[in-house]
Amino acid sequence: SSMLSTLLFLCDLEVIMSPSDKPMEQDDVVLRCKADNLLYNQLAWFRVTNLSPSELAESTRPCRSLTLQPLPQAVLSNLQGNITLDLMLPNASRQDEGLYACQVKNIKSAKSTCILRQLFLKG
Repeated sequence: SSMLSTLLFLCDLEVIMSPSDKPMEQDDVVLRCKADNLLYNQLAWFRVTNLSPSELAESTRPCRSLTLQPLPQAVLSNLQGNITLDLMLPNASRQDEGLYACQVKNIKSAKSTCILRQLFLKG
């Protein structure tokens, strides 16, 4: 059943990168974290500072295992039963590269989970 719960979990929560999954330098990159607003609240974007990209085997982790630097510039919106939090990285540069985490809090269990996303820019 753990496989099934993982699948369900992934449908309720996702991180979408635009303009594409392979952004270029100087693109206006947006990292969008999307969650079901009946299940999750308190979305927040962070930069992860204690993991190297090679440790990215799992895309979700308990937030307490991460060292997180807040990114307060993210924009929140609520539509169609989903809550989304967009992190804008206009004119992306090498210093924007790295590991990002969207933190969501499960309303029922009050546990926080972080969804990890690697940003790597093609030159």
